[in-house]
Amino acid sequence: VKAISDTVSRPLTVILPTVIASKRLLLVTSLARVLFVPVFLLYVFTDYIPYNDILCYVFIGWYAFGSGYLKTISYQLVTEMEMSPSLRRRVSNVVNMGFNVAIELATVAGIILRFTLLHGKIDEANMPH
Repeated sequence: VKAISDTVSRPLTVILPTVIASKRLLLVTSLARVLFVPVFLLYVFTDYIPYNDILCYVFIGWYAFGSGYLKTISYQLVTEMEMSPSLRRRVSNVVNMGFNVAIELATVAGIILRFTLLHGKIDEANMPH
């Protein structure tokens, strides 16, 4: 589901390029996608949202579709920007650093969730019945 959704989303940026046509809308859409992660974690590890296998596939597919689409559209928007080579290098460095910080924050958030909110749920799931 993940690979198919990601793969399908990338060519759609050519077919539907005007869906996200500004840097501001790209930022807002990316932030909305990040806010989806805690909802998905609550869905997977708690009983707040009733569990359904098909809904799980939909969540994963939607997230992967958004990842591929946003990544490809961001590359398209950057190429349309006029900037000097030195600014282009600085932008590249900031993007790479932002990605690394995001990975580290996700890891820390996962550890915090594991030992706080989800502590009892994971322990109960791993216990033999």
